[in-house]
Amino acid sequence: MSTVLTAVLTTLLSSGAVLLGVVLTMRTQRFAAVSTARMSLLEGQSARLREALAEELTLTYLIENAYRRAMDTGSPWPGPMAEKVEREDRLFTLVRLQLDESLPRHRKLLDALDRLREHNAEEVWLTRRNAVITAVNEALAADVERILRR
Repeated sequence: MSTVLTAVLTTLLSSGAVLLGVVLTMRTQRFAAVSTARMSLLEGQSARLREALAEELTLTYLIENAYRRAMDTGSPWPGPMAEKVEREDRLFTLVRLQLDESLPRHRKLLDALDRLREHNAEEVWLTRRNAVITAVNEALAADVERILRR
């Protein structure tokens, strides 16, 4: 009788271990799938943000130089740059819509962008541009770290 009881208990324990293994495997696979989906979403958002910022940076440089030239020569502003100014403004809005102002890492990027757009800033454009690049890299790295911690 004890042999039968031992066999039954062994079978039950083995079945329980297999079931536990299946449950843990399913949870691990689900976690991996969710993490992969989150990272994929973040990569897409990051690519769109970087693309918009790259064009934003280029346009701010062109606009700032044209603005200063117009002010120095008394030419009307924005004059022939009107289309570029409108495009830069749309890109700025697009970037702002992708960021959360309540997050300090995004706030830092938004502040750097605001400084970049100041035509009469005392800081040279290159320094302001580098601040934007640093801020976006920090914000995106923090977003990746946040996803990996979940």
